[in-house]
This record gives sequence, structure tokens and C-alpha cells, in this order.
Amino acid sequence: MKNHLYLIFAMVIVGSSVPVGKLVILDLPVYLTLSIRFIVGSVFLYIFIKYKGIKFEGISISNLVLIGVQALLGAVLFNYFLLEGLKSISAVSSGILIGTLPVVLLVLSVIILKERFTLSKGLAVIVATIGVVLINLSGVEGDVSATIKGSLLVLLAVICEALFLLIRKKLPMQISSLVLSLIISVYGFLFFVPFGIFEVFHGGLRRIDTTGYLLIAYYGVFITAIAYILWFKGIKSVDGAYASVYTAFMPLSAVLLSSVILKESMTIMHIAGFTLVMSAMLVLSIKR
Repeated sequence: MKNHLYLIFAMVIVGSSVPVGKLVILDLPVYLTLSIRFIVGSVFLYIFIKYKGIKFEGISISNLVLIGVQALLGAVLFNYFLLEGLKSISAVSSGILIGTLPVVLLVLSVIILKERFTLSKGLAVIVATIGVVLINLSGVEGDVSATIKGSLLVLLAVICEALFLLIRKKLPMQISSLVLSLIISVYGFLFFVPFGIFEVFHGGLRRIDTTGYLLIAYYGVFITAIAYILWFKGIKSVDGAYASVYTAFMPLSAVLLSSVILKESMTIMHIAGFTLVMSAMLVLSIKR
């Protein structure tokens, strides 16, 4: 039971990155925030890895290059597209769209890894696509073009995350997942820090108050580090075939926390879209 709770809490924390991201783009210098986030997360992960005595094995130059590509997709482009998308659509809509990750992952697995495309997979893709269309229809009373643009940016973030996960299959399994998370976090810092320094010279630090630093600390410690630690701790004793079931808590967390923290409302279209996206995930998990 404890391991199942680890997985649930991990996904709840990951889901919270959506409303946190919305707060970041509203109140904080984005690239400076991401720079601090990744260095804080890196330090926390390094301390945890040393405490657990985990070894840095299987790390070669070629693997570091591949991890660099993985970091570009999962740490850099995912965050960039998500935060840019949040400028145009609500965190509630973004949270639902992120729920399409398992479906996008299976489509890319069919295209790139030549995995078999079954009837159930096709059904999941169709249902999830209808859900995405309904989410975009929720913005009909506002700026439709902005809604579509924001949705496409968030979907690009999802595609980057799916590619990020696929690359993991190409890396040697002897590389600890936590060590991999640390290296990716360091890469994330290196990618964002030049832009963060630019923001410092343009008054970025003055925009961060006590609440802002607490938000960045949560971003770095919980979203970047603790979520990974809980997930890898829980997944050791849970059948990997059922892992996708727990990912449903990610969009659920994003939607509920966005409603509570940001006071965002859910329309009928949001609810219908969310139901369809969750149904697509259910179809995939049952067939597995």
C-alpha cells in the first residue's frame, strides 16, 4: 500500500507543476526561476544519491550526449512550451492536455519504435483527440486563435516529454534513474542559466519576493527532486504494466489544484474533454 501511495503522491506533485507554472509566468522572471529551480533540484538529488550510496555507473561520453538530448526535450523544451502555452490558455486546460501523454507516447512508439498499432490503441487516440477538440471549444467565447495557439504549445510540450521518455529506452539500464534525473537537472540548469543571468541584469531579482522564493524552492525540491524520488521508490514494488494507471493522478492534480489555487473555473467542455482524456488512459491501462 505504501508504494502505491508513493506513486500517487509523485504524480500529484508533478501535476502541481501546471498551476505553479502559471504563477511563475504571472509574477516571476521565467528563466531565472527555472535556473534556480534546476540548481536547487540538482543539489537536493546529489545529496540524496550520496546518502543512499548510489553509484554513477554506465556513464560514457556517448551516453552523456544522449542524456543531453533527453534533457533538451524533457527539461528545456517541455518547460518552454508549457510555460508559453500557459500564457494563452488556463492551467485547467493545460492540465487536461497533459493527460494525453500516454496516448502521444503510444503514437510515437508506433511511429518510431514500430510497435504494433492495435484497435484499442486506435480507439484511445480517437477518444483523446475528441477530448482535445472539446477543450479548445471551451475557449469559443474568448480569443479562439489564442486558445488554439496555447493548446498547440502545450501539446508540443507533451510530445517533447513523450520523446524524452522514449530516449530512456536507448540508455543503459545500469544508469540509476536518480543519477539520470540529476544529470538532466544539471543540463537544465546549464541550458537556462545564460537567459537567467540576462534577466538578473534586467531587474529579475527585484521581482522575486519571499513568496516567490518559496515558490521556486517548491519547484526545485518537490517537482524536480522529490517527485522523482517517490516515483522510483514506489515503482520498484509495483508492476510496471500498471504504472500508466497512476499517471492519471497527474492531470487530475493539475486540474483540481488549478481550480483551488488559481480559482479557475471548469466549463462543461472542460469536464467533457477531461472525461474523454481519462477514458483514453483507461482504455490503454486495461489492455495492458
